[in-house]
Amino acid sequence: MKALASWPGTAIPEPVAGHDLDIVQNPHDLSYKIPGLLAWIILGLSVIGAWAFPQVVLVAATVVALYMLLRFLIVLAFYIVGTLRCHRWAANKIEDAPAGEGMQAGDVHHVVLVANYREPEEVLARTLEGLAVQKAADSRLVVVLAMEEAEEGSRAKAAALQARFAGRFADLLATYHPVNLPGEIRGKGSNLLWAADEVRRELVDRRHMAIDHLTLTSSDADSIFHPRYFGVVSQLFAADPQRYLRFWQAPLLLDNNIWRVPTIIRLFTFMTNAVHLSEQSNAAAFPLPLSTFTLSFKLAEQVGYWDPAVIADDTHVFLRCYFATRGQARITPVYLPTKGDTITGATYWQALANFYKQKLRHGWGCQDASYILQQWGRVKGMPLGRKLLPLIKSLHDHLIFSVGSGMVLVGTLLSFLLYGNPVITLPTGVPYPLLWQAANTLGAMALWGMWIAERVRLSSDVRHWRLSTLIMEVLGWGVMPVASFVMLGLPVLHAQTKMMLGSQLSFVRTPKQVDP
Repeated sequence: MKALASWPGTAIPEPVAGHDLDIVQNPHDLSYKIPGLLAWIILGLSVIGAWAFPQVVLVAATVVALYMLLRFLIVLAFYIVGTLRCHRWAANKIEDAPAGEGMQAGDVHHVVLVANYREPEEVLARTLEGLAVQKAADSRLVVVLAMEEAEEGSRAKAAALQARFAGRFADLLATYHPVNLPGEIRGKGSNLLWAADEVRRELVDRRHMAIDHLTLTSSDADSIFHPRYFGVVSQLFAADPQRYLRFWQAPLLLDNNIWRVPTIIRLFTFMTNAVHLSEQSNAAAFPLPLSTFTLSFKLAEQVGYWDPAVIADDTHVFLRCYFATRGQARITPVYLPTKGDTITGATYWQALANFYKQKLRHGWGCQDASYILQQWGRVKGMPLGRKLLPLIKSLHDHLIFSVGSGMVLVGTLLSFLLYGNPVITLPTGVPYPLLWQAANTLGAMALWGMWIAERVRLSSDVRHWRLSTLIMEVLGWGVMPVASFVMLGLPVLHAQTKMMLGSQLSFVRTPKQVDP
């Protein structure tokens, strides 16, 4: 792989070789054991301590619970900020603003990789329709159907879509990722790597398109872009002197099928939407790309695109770029939400099983922390703070589910057994009881406020406000503490444990469909 050049507007002390950015493929490497070891040590101490030192464990669990309560309040605050920004961006014609120095928005061309495997043709057609209405799609948008050779009928499906959308894009290409290439884990990342390399040869080598003016977008098969997304990204790319160090991310809202999923999954999805919009609005949260995002094709090419041995393709490719640029790569929010599907299934129980499988796959993202530790000594001249920031972020986000939810569960049981008090964030016998009650009230208001706000945003007709639907959601809130541990905490702990024990990673596709 090529070394990362020092481009205008960057300050990279020395090139970082592309092969130094690759993840360690030995599943028994010590770095892969650290997230799981941390999780089990903390949980083990909590369980043992509950018997030997119950008061100490109860205090520790209360602190964790209060921290999670504070997090809800922060999420609510930045969810409001993000919502207001989305409304403002929707009204502001930023793509008509003056261009940046040395480049015009009209000079920017976009390559969109739609990685897919066994996706229904109508799901892909819905995504392509969302791309076809983008500004200058027929002259500046190259869409790539990144197919898997292993899927029977993939060539016929791609040909049908190419015929159906003929003339609506600058080009609609198809690539076919071969089966069982050496060093690969079958999944989205390996498909994207193959597609990006194929497209680079076609567009840059054969057609002589300027890579300096190209962006590269990774799109999920079910992603529906805001109609103005690529027009705005063109303007942002042209205007930013640090364009080759940037990722562009729109808030991902899982809205497409929200009213056709089980109640508990809908409540989780409301919260997921709020958290993602909040993180994009909070620069201090060190937001990472999720699912569907855009980066400079030049940056992607210089770091060797995606790592084919990684499951969490979205966050990992950012970290790959982050370490290649010694911590200078950053996310630029685009407050024009991308819509996606949430998990469903043929039956209620199948939907819950699919949801667990998806969260298990997301739990493999703890591999990011291992990768950061692997990179720690490889990249010379990178400030310590820039290494610590993503490590703390990764460990926090993954351990808060597996460890945090487990500690709160243990603490709640202790509180009930010792004091008959099932509310751990209202501890017995502490000073300033009104202050504690106020904190709990604010936390409850944050949760219910986000629920109501998401309901209002997504309720297109009166059927969504039927009494039976509301009753089911209210009842759903009653089981959320246990459901959160089972459906969010356990799959992450499951993934961390498998990785700790040296299990080979695997990508499990979750089914999608277009609502009638």
